[in-house]
Amino acid sequence: MTYHIKEEKNLNPVKLQSLFKHAPWAKDRTPEEIVQMLQHTHMVFSVWADEKLVGFARVLTDFTFRAMIYDVVIHPNHQRAGLGRLLLEKIIHHPKLTPIQVLSLFTRDKIDFYEKLGFQAASNHGLSGMLYIRPAPSHYC
Repeated sequence: MTYHIKEEKNLNPVKLQSLFKHAPWAKDRTPEEIVQMLQHTHMVFSVWADEKLVGFARVLTDFTFRAMIYDVVIHPNHQRAGLGRLLLEKIIHHPKLTPIQVLSLFTRDKIDFYEKLGFQAASNHGLSGMLYIRPAPSHYC
């Protein structure tokens, strides 16, 4: 199977919604929300197996000091093929992002995977992650 990475924001929101069904944090996103998310995201990376969307990640950044990586997901049928590594390496080494000192992300369960790519726990650097979480809209309950 041939895989390739695209860097474009005009993804079909229904295809992305189908991929998000495999990510617990994103499984309830609607196509309308996905369209809005893509419009307000600085960089979008997608992984394709021929014409099928099988991976995704996005970046919010100031292009100077910080970048935040969100929504890293690889379809379960395509995991263990090195696609997550390929996708993250594409982001880490992207010419627009290489001047940035700190790339950050949140993860619940893939800590070992990200550590192998060079990510470290923020607490190792005297930092603590802080979140402000609004109550979920009723359609997420």
